[in-house]
Amino acid sequence: MIRWGEVPLLSQVQNPFNDPEAIYYKRNAVGEVVEAITKDLDEAAALLPVTYSARPNNWGRASKMIALALKGRVLLYHASPLFNPAGDQVRWQAAATACKAALDTALNNGYTLNGSYGEIFTQYFNKEVIWSRPAPGAFGDGGIDREMNPRGANGYGNINPVQELVNDYEMKSTGLPITDAASGYNPQRPYDGRDPRFYATILYPGAMWKGRLLDPNDADAPRSGQISTNYWPRKYLLESVNLFAGTGASDRKWVLLRTAELYLNYAEAQNEAAGPGTEVNDAVNAVRARADMPDFAGGSKETVREKIRHERRIELALEDHRFWDVRRWKIAEVVDNKEIHGVTVSGSGNVTYTYPVIEKRVFDTRRNYWLPVPQNEIDKVSGRNTGFSQTQGW
Repeated sequence: MIRWGEVPLLSQVQNPFNDPEAIYYKRNAVGEVVEAITKDLDEAAALLPVTYSARPNNWGRASKMIALALKGRVLLYHASPLFNPAGDQVRWQAAATACKAALDTALNNGYTLNGSYGEIFTQYFNKEVIWSRPAPGAFGDGGIDREMNPRGANGYGNINPVQELVNDYEMKSTGLPITDAASGYNPQRPYDGRDPRFYATILYPGAMWKGRLLDPNDADAPRSGQISTNYWPRKYLLESVNLFAGTGASDRKWVLLRTAELYLNYAEAQNEAAGPGTEVNDAVNAVRARADMPDFAGGSKETVREKIRHERRIELALEDHRFWDVRRWKIAEVVDNKEIHGVTVSGSGNVTYTYPVIEKRVFDTRRNYWLPVPQNEIDKVSGRNTGFSQTQGW
């Protein structure tokens, strides 16, 4: 749904030998797709146990908690501007109700915010994680540590956070963005005093990692022809992993749903449905408090909306949310339609930081809000069902 919007709905088993034309489905309207998804989730929630705490061998299987959390996310998307251009408030209220039910169920069943933000992504079992899947092993091509680690740690350095994300981390002492003159930001020491989630999410030049300082001009320099921002992920990585010796690894999970998202889902939906207030502020501030960040005091509906969007960017960074969030909010044409930057470091002692352009990104509003249907799927249906067409603009 988030990729294509209109997708075929298969409500019963089809036998192409009995009716060869029956398998050539149309693309159903988004509203019909959402209705089908929520119906499935409601039926599943009524049949599944809330958790598998009493049967740990079944951990990871679908549960009522997963169904409720996923329903909240689905309805939040359906209420968002991309799916809801008319701004139907009924959708926002439905999303707020579903997100509150998911959050309350999570908190009542032990899915509370973990005290350490970084631990969420390195522990195989974590009380905040509602749904997850195994991450690739540490070693070898495609291994989580091999792909993400800087080259000086024998990693490939293939995954690079951009400067724009780094810039969005606020100052810890003031809770203000670095663009605010009162924030306390020092451009000569750009990585000092930032939101603690920055240090748990991103490795940067001069950071201590595995017993040495990261240096993009020496051991951590990109290989010839490799485009790099000179930032690397910290989230999900274990400092104990030794990629030279092939030791120190332990199993980790990709996080698909966790409690912090439920707080932010509810805050967003409630702000849009009923406007700002204590419930919205409390949900946002629960997430900020875990990171030891100053409280957000609220403001107008528009101010709170922007704050919640910013909080999602920081709290859920590198967790496969931002790409879809900026589309459902219909702001991708702004935030994904410009130059992006990395960092270079020169000198010693009084280091000079410069921020070169890494890429010029282009977002075409005529087509880029939805993904194209693979051509081989179009070819299968061509001439058989006019209700199945390519995504507009592709």
